[in-house]
Amino acid sequence: SNSYLYCMEDKSIYDLWALLISRKSAGTARSYADALNRFTKDNGERVQWNDIDADFVRKWRQKMLSVLSRTTTNIYLRSLSALLNVAFKENYLSIAPRELFQGLGIFSPTASNSRKSCYIPRRMWYELWEFYQTKGKSVFTTESEEQKSLCVESAGLMLFMYLAGGMNLRDLCLLRYNRFYFQSGATQFQFCRHKTAERTEMFVELPILPEMHTILSRLANQPKEGKLVFPYMISGVGNEEKEHTITMNIGSMIRKRMKVVAQLLNWPVIPTPSFATNLIQAGVPKEYVSWAMAHASSDVTSRYIAAYSFEQTVEFHSLLLYPKQTTDHLMSQIEMLKSEEQWQLLQELQEYLQTKKE
Repeated sequence: SNSYLYCMEDKSIYDLWALLISRKSAGTARSYADALNRFTKDNGERVQWNDIDADFVRKWRQKMLSVLSRTTTNIYLRSLSALLNVAFKENYLSIAPRELFQGLGIFSPTASNSRKSCYIPRRMWYELWEFYQTKGKSVFTTESEEQKSLCVESAGLMLFMYLAGGMNLRDLCLLRYNRFYFQSGATQFQFCRHKTAERTEMFVELPILPEMHTILSRLANQPKEGKLVFPYMISGVGNEEKEHTITMNIGSMIRKRMKVVAQLLNWPVIPTPSFATNLIQAGVPKEYVSWAMAHASSDVTSRYIAAYSFEQTVEFHSLLLYPKQTTDHLMSQIEMLKSEEQWQLLQELQEYLQTKKE
């Protein structure tokens, strides 16, 4: 428990919020600091703990929505929620924080549903792979050579993150050729996810697929022990604030270029890594997906898994009338045939396969 970090007598809302900020990583700290600044601007510097109730939260929300986007408003409210959770545990606040935010839609179920709904099915990822392989020759029209190159580069990075277990951009930028890479014969990477590093030191052992080797051959630095795999973070390594800023800038550029790619491929959305959903829908055990993503539990993995695909719903509903035709089921039927019937079936199958080839 981190309770001892906060239990100081007579701490104000602003003092506790500042202390909470000091305990967060650079990206989260910046978000919390922006929320505190907004809170102070909108409500002044004299708000007391006993001023905080559901009505106060709703009034601040309405005030923010008049000048800010819904997304930014919800981010700031989640920061306040985190603060009030600490305050409640330390007895500064007598009302359970969730009661103050009921019906506002700022908690994780909404976020996870959004994450699930924007996944990209495997066929679209294959289209992106073909786009990358061919450098978009069949779809580019009036784009400049520089824009073509940048779009193809961004497609390669998106594909790499997808194939790398849904790796986030910061982990990609900080990925290194470590000793494990060379000991594996250049067949695997090993890294600790930045997002979960504070909670667990579980390392991800990542197989390097042939497609990933192709991407590395075009975009990566030459392998050398201790060297960064990709050349994007050279100036910021070791400084968490700089790492965060560089990652945000690169992410912004990739999204801008992938918007162009999505339009060229006639996609309705910009691709987002869909590692968990596509593996689960392909029949891979959830335990493996959870392990590959370095999640503390399969409950965390569930937040990344979208609803069943259209093809799966058709298959499952077809079972209402037709039994599932598995290989074992077919073999048992074949075994019931007489020997001459089995040979006849084999001959007919060979003839059928021959016509398919032609």
